[in-house]
Amino acid sequence: MRIRNQLLLVFFCGVIAACGKSEPKDPMAELTPEHKTFIFGNGRVAFLGKPVNGRIGCDFKNAEQGYVFKIENGGVFFDSLRPSGIITQRVISMTSNGDGIDVVAANGTESKFNLTFSNITDQSADISYDNIDTSIFLRCEK
Repeated sequence: MRIRNQLLLVFFCGVIAACGKSEPKDPMAELTPEHKTFIFGNGRVAFLGKPVNGRIGCDFKNAEQGYVFKIENGGVFFDSLRPSGIITQRVISMTSNGDGIDVVAANGTESKFNLTFSNITDQSADISYDNIDTSIFLRCEK
């Protein structure tokens, strides 16, 4: 009887542990198809902004900041492009908020931050970092 009770206890603990596990949430689950196409395009899309000489363009040599979103290794990431180098950030969620897009991401130390896309057109968007510094970024698709 005692062994049977122990086996039942092990079985129920296994069931409880299995039920507690869930698949990771799809970071793009709340992104409209139009916004998904805007972010990822049909190839590779770069958002380039903060021009060095006052004019933004699709040449990264003239930008102080850029973002390239990608899906790889079962997750969604973006490369943050800066003159000092490229930093890959993990996307936690992407949400369509009417005409805009809210991105919650985490850096290498898992500190969360937000990118907010607003005033979206086919060629550009205003992007703000933690709703502080908003700049226009060109949407450059290759």
